[in-house]
Amino acid sequence: MSDQSNGNDKTGDAKHDAPSTTEPIKPRAVEPSPPDLSPAAPIPDEAQGDANKNETKPDRERSITQQEFVDRIRKSDRWMISLTAVAAGAAIVSAVIFGWQLRLMQSQLDTMQAQSRPWMSVEHIDPQSAFMGMSVTKDGGIQFLPEVTVKNVGQSVGIGVSVFYKIIFQPQQIKSYYDFFYIQRTENNFCDSMRVPYDPRVFGDAIFPNASKQLDAPDPDNLDISADQLKKYARVVGGTKYVQLILIGCVQYRFYAYPKPFQTRFAYTIGVRGLMSDAVPLGKDIPADKLIFVPYWFGNGYAD
Repeated sequence: MSDQSNGNDKTGDAKHDAPSTTEPIKPRAVEPSPPDLSPAAPIPDEAQGDANKNETKPDRERSITQQEFVDRIRKSDRWMISLTAVAAGAAIVSAVIFGWQLRLMQSQLDTMQAQSRPWMSVEHIDPQSAFMGMSVTKDGGIQFLPEVTVKNVGQSVGIGVSVFYKIIFQPQQIKSYYDFFYIQRTENNFCDSMRVPYDPRVFGDAIFPNASKQLDAPDPDNLDISADQLKKYARVVGGTKYVQLILIGCVQYRFYAYPKPFQTRFAYTIGVRGLMSDAVPLGKDIPADKLIFVPYWFGNGYAD
């Protein structure tokens, strides 16, 4: 016990007896640090950061992204092409419907016009009463002048009504006996040449509905047949020469509401009453009361 206390006492004494070696702290002024002249680090940009991130992606991921972009463009193009095709189809359908409606309207207008316009019909053809019938000319030819009786069977007044005709030989005397359509072809060519614009106020007659009128051709020279033609086409039967003639022509007229002239075409054979209905003998005059005109098989079925 005594040893422990003695030791403690020695320690306390040593503390008090040791001389102080600590010097007092002298204050020192703090000098500022020199400025940092190195460039500041740039602030990272988000877009640049994304780009850097993309650069760090594998090549496979970059190629897939580009392919998806291309696929989207192609898909968009296909949609645009499909829409364009649908629009074009709709336009075609609309055009077809419009054309059908237009034809339907035109058909209705034509029907209304046909119901209200004039229609000229050839009632009969006779030799002109002031003419002696068919006479022999000085050079051995023949000539005559018929009158065409025309009736308006329509609902309106026909204006500029006129008649055109000419004489031709029957087909068996020209080409072939079986060429019946020669009459119609010749008639069409002749009447088409007569379909020219004209002023109905100075040319032709006016015929009212259900009225009839006798008309003469303005060019009677078409009815003169020369002796040379008669010699070429004459046929001999029982010692008598004769020719088979056909009168072809058309009645032309106008409707005040329509500028185009209309036509009714006709074809008549010429004969002698009590002798032959489709031929005339040569070498002598034929009185008007003996001369007859009979509708031919072809050429009387046209009216526009």
